[in-house]
This record gives sequence, C-alpha cells and structure tokens, in this order.
Amino acid sequence: MKICAIIPDRGDRPKLLEQCLHYLDRQTIQVDYIKRKFEPKDDKPDLTKRVKMSYEPYKDYYDVFAIIENDDWYAPEYIAAYSKEWDKAGRPDLFG
Repeated sequence: MKICAIIPDRGDRPKLLEQCLHYLDRQTIQVDYIKRKFEPKDDKPDLTKRVKMSYEPYKDYYDVFAIIENDDWYAPEYIAAYSKEWDKAGRPDLFG
C-alpha cells in the first residue's frame, strides 16, 4: 500500500511543521511521499483548496492520502491503525 501524507501548511508556523514532520518520522508505517508547504493565495483560510491542489497531481500514484494537520498530535501507530480500518471498510474513496 502506497501512502502519501499531505500537510496543508501555509508556511507560517515553522515550529508546528517541524513537530509534525517528527510525528511522521515516528510512524510504524512510513509514508512514501510527503507533500507540504503551500503558499497562500490570499489571506483567507483555504484549507480545502490546498488539500485539493496537493491531491490531484498524485491521485493515480498512491493508494491512501493521509491529511495531516501540522497542529495536531499523532501517535506512532496512527497511520497503521488508520490504514487498517480503511482496508476493513472496503477501501472507500473517502474515509475519516
């Protein structure tokens, strides 16, 4: 299973991004690719646009896209548990 982690980061919280990358490094299942650092197009919150921009070019190359928020905490088993539950649910297009 190929996993891509998407961190929709605007680049304005470097300490949180550093911490988030540390959480990803500690995962029991490693991701195959990490997409991050999206320049804001304006001063409005645009999380949906940033996620879509990062997902579209890679959707044919990965089985799972994990949207990882840079200001959340992730246990080392997070991606493994999430992937297992997604698989048990029949691998739906959207899961979370």
